[in-house]
Amino acid sequence: MPKRFTQIMFICFVVAILFSSSLVFFTEHKQLTDGSNDKTIPTVESTYAKWTLMVYLALDNHRCTELDRDVNIFTDIGSNDEFNVVVLADGKQMDDTIRYHATEDNSDSVFWYQPESNTGSPDVFKKFLDLTISEYPAEHYGLFIVSDWGSGWQGVCHDATSNSLMSIPAFGDVLKEVTNNGANKLDLIGFDMCITDMIEVAYEIAPYVKYMVAKEEHGLDVSDKGPEHVWQYRTFIQNLKEDINMTPEEFANSIVYYYKPCNFTLPLFYLQILKGKNLMFSKLSAYITPLWNTFTPSILHTPTIHTTLFAINLSRIYNITDAVDRLAKELLSINDMKTRFAIHKARKGVRTYGNAYPKNPYLVSTYLTWPTKLRAFDSYIDLYDFADRLWGITQNQDIKNLCETVKTEINKVVIAKKTVQGDKSYGLSIYFPKNKRLYNKYIWGGEIPYPYEELQFSKDTHWDEFLQKFL
Repeated sequence: MPKRFTQIMFICFVVAILFSSSLVFFTEHKQLTDGSNDKTIPTVESTYAKWTLMVYLALDNHRCTELDRDVNIFTDIGSNDEFNVVVLADGKQMDDTIRYHATEDNSDSVFWYQPESNTGSPDVFKKFLDLTISEYPAEHYGLFIVSDWGSGWQGVCHDATSNSLMSIPAFGDVLKEVTNNGANKLDLIGFDMCITDMIEVAYEIAPYVKYMVAKEEHGLDVSDKGPEHVWQYRTFIQNLKEDINMTPEEFANSIVYYYKPCNFTLPLFYLQILKGKNLMFSKLSAYITPLWNTFTPSILHTPTIHTTLFAINLSRIYNITDAVDRLAKELLSINDMKTRFAIHKARKGVRTYGNAYPKNPYLVSTYLTWPTKLRAFDSYIDLYDFADRLWGITQNQDIKNLCETVKTEINKVVIAKKTVQGDKSYGLSIYFPKNKRLYNKYIWGGEIPYPYEELQFSKDTHWDEFLQKFL
């Protein structure tokens, strides 16, 4: 009997040890799977910080040459108990997707579930946000999206390897899930890519983000006019780290404050210069471009980009959206020739964006080799400038009043701006192609992944109906 009792006690002891070991294992590890590949995520001992900045370097595209520079900038700044910088970096090489937590003394690579990620995928974007927010909790969250070929309402985060572009509705859906339907809004999002500062984009993300910093115009690469004309991350993030009690609005303002806008004339052979094929193209372009622009009609000149940067208070976007909706409904209700002429004339002279892209997406290589205003994409326009021009042309007092309301609300929603002197950029662009043939035309060619009508802005306003009637 004693012997049997001893055996039973021994078995119970072994079972208890195995059970407690399993409990410890499952407590210290989480499971995150990607299809058939199961990965184990070690937990991160987290403390509640004041700020966590999440940087999404989606550079599997022509900006891949900036990858090492950008990673060094963010990781050099470092983190501490009150401040975190977490980076997901993906370039053009295979198996080069790495997530970093910038520590005080060096950069620590932290868990990421796969060696090569499609950063144009909403699933990848969501996993980065979920993982980072859970591991580095903070009172305030800032998100920076760094990528190339911004497409406005048509998409963000171009991934060349996967040939993908994340749609704005899909982008908004990720933010909706991550923020618990807006209950835990992100404090700031910065779009470091071209022509993303649109009312359509702002309206899509407004329920889930407090402030947006973005460009109406194209941005420049470091190689275009030097490092002083790109986002000054090292300066404004270091300032935030040193002044950790900075409010989200103050931080948004500081991003714009340190930006230096400029004029940049697209050179001939720009594609060859970007690709760095031969120094000969740079020298040849520097000589030929000004001669071409001097001795040809203005419509054949190479376009000039006037860079911009704006900070938007997204809590105020609903007032301006309502104002645009009321203007669109008024324009829809009036069908006389005087009003159509006023709209056409206002649209003809308005400030446009996207001139670094061609109207015909199948001629990208040809266009970037020989860019001209005649062939330049111009379907995104400054909303304030259009309303201001329409106000000055129309004789209809109701339309005038509504245009004035649109301008007033734009001035309220824009909290910081940087433009070159005399530029008619005021802070938010809107979709307004010149003719029906250009409506719902995919900026990158082929069938458009989703139509303009699928945007939340289109669903909640009459702007798309106005476009379809007027064009």
